[in-house]
Amino acid sequence: MPPDDRARQLGRSWAAAADRQLELATTAFEYTHNIDRLLTRQPDHIRDALGAVLPVRLRQELTDGATVARYPGGPSYTKEESQLAVDAAGAVRRALRNAKPDLFGGIT
Repeated sequence: MPPDDRARQLGRSWAAAADRQLELATTAFEYTHNIDRLLTRQPDHIRDALGAVLPVRLRQELTDGATVARYPGGPSYTKEESQLAVDAAGAVRRALRNAKPDLFGGIT
């Protein structure tokens, strides 16, 4: 392909990508780390599955861990709290795989 055609093709692909990102930006939900807020946006079957493996206290701890604990002066996790968060992430993954296996596309 001559350089001019290649440059045009590359320009078209960049413009198409920009269009997709603009569409996503205008239709996407607000950005949040708040687990409860995220759960309210899910279909009932996913919200129920995740609610079953994430009690209120753990949802709050995970929300704080994604925000408060990441900033200077924020609380730090103990080894036990860190393990609890890792275990919760595994439980969430299992619940999502059971509720919506197509999200994982064959990934185990």
